[in-house]
Amino acid sequence: AQSYLALFLAALLPIILFASAIALIIGLREQGALEATALSEVREIAGRIDRYLAAQLKVAEVMARTETLRRGDLDAFRNFAARLKLDETGWNDVVVTDPAGRRLMDLAEPPDAPLPGTISAHSFQLALSRRAPVIGDLEEPNHPVGKVYVPIRVPVIEGDSIRYVVTIELDPRRLDSLFALAEAPPDWVGAVVDRN
Repeated sequence: AQSYLALFLAALLPIILFASAIALIIGLREQGALEATALSEVREIAGRIDRYLAAQLKVAEVMARTETLRRGDLDAFRNFAARLKLDETGWNDVVVTDPAGRRLMDLAEPPDAPLPGTISAHSFQLALSRRAPVIGDLEEPNHPVGKVYVPIRVPVIEGDSIRYVVTIELDPRRLDSLFALAEAPPDWVGAVVDRN
């Protein structure tokens, strides 16, 4: 009886090993397919974020080239920026500063209110030194609204000098809607991080 049992086990062992190998291969293929799907979703989300930020950068560049700003008519520019902000739900604020970082116009503040402190953020200094538009890292504003934002800064250049810097402060929660468009499994967790 023991020899039959040993013979049976000896015959069954290759079947068990074969079934285990097949299960492992299928599991690895499913994991590979899941990883490929995840990578595809990540690329799609990253592409949406890139397109959204590029579009916002173009808007800021157009704002920096407006005739009202070139004339130094900050009241007219404020009205123009306020109308744009009505359609841009992702904007926390629009700010115009001089090259020293002093706020000259801030949509978050009433028109006649004293404006909060100067801007000295890394992205502000970068826009000045590069003399080019910059998308900055997540920042906390100096003004009392107290919301974090992603700054898009565009210098307004006249001749050889920078006259102003226009900043659009984007609400980072706006990026949530770009995640919502992805067809990722509901138990996935996604995050966008800045360079820091």
